[in-house]
Amino acid sequence: SLSHNIVRLVLPGLDNDLWIGTHGGGICRFMPGSGRFIRYLHDSRDSTSLSHNEIRSLWLDRDSLLWIGTQGGGLNVLDTRALQSRPALFRHFRHDPADSNSICSDYIRCVYQDRQGLFWIGTQGGGLDGLDPASGRIKHYRQDPADPSTITSNDIFCIYEDPAGMLWLGSWGAGLIKFNRDTGRFTSYTSKDGLASDAVYGILPDRNGRLWFSTNNGLVCFDPSTG
Repeated sequence: SLSHNIVRLVLPGLDNDLWIGTHGGGICRFMPGSGRFIRYLHDSRDSTSLSHNEIRSLWLDRDSLLWIGTQGGGLNVLDTRALQSRPALFRHFRHDPADSNSICSDYIRCVYQDRQGLFWIGTQGGGLDGLDPASGRIKHYRQDPADPSTITSNDIFCIYEDPAGMLWLGSWGAGLIKFNRDTGRFTSYTSKDGLASDAVYGILPDRNGRLWFSTNNGLVCFDPSTG
């Protein structure tokens, strides 16, 4: 059966499977044809198991790798194509204070792959990471109160890339953040600019180029062309 009754995320996978992220029950792979669930849980005796059972984000990339963000266990990657031929093997990315190329926090709130194939990792407390899968290099973006052009929050909950290549970030406490990767500058839109709340959890575009946000104070529609 389903491993936990608090479900945070549902993501379609290969062969009509559904990947389900739970709050304390790890992840489940649901096969609608048979009605069967397969559970993937943390096992302290198995270094290749899921690193943590509280799931905060799921992303299936173009190579069918499932990226799993956890609340305290860092980032996990699972090759969903290999599940027919071998047991599940989870690769882990964890924060290591002694390694500048490790992720900046083990509390992962979102994972997003842009059109160039780069991965963007939003964390709780650690800011934003950019991961180049080809080189394995990780670039960190953290708030510097002395520099207004840096990212304005270290709590990043959602990410979206618009057709122009701008990254839009939803934050806790700093509202909406636009990241211009060409200049490296961050621009914030907060309740002072008309945003209904400075806590933004989700971003979706519509056909007219507007962005829709879920916030702590209802739904917001934003026109980037006019602000």
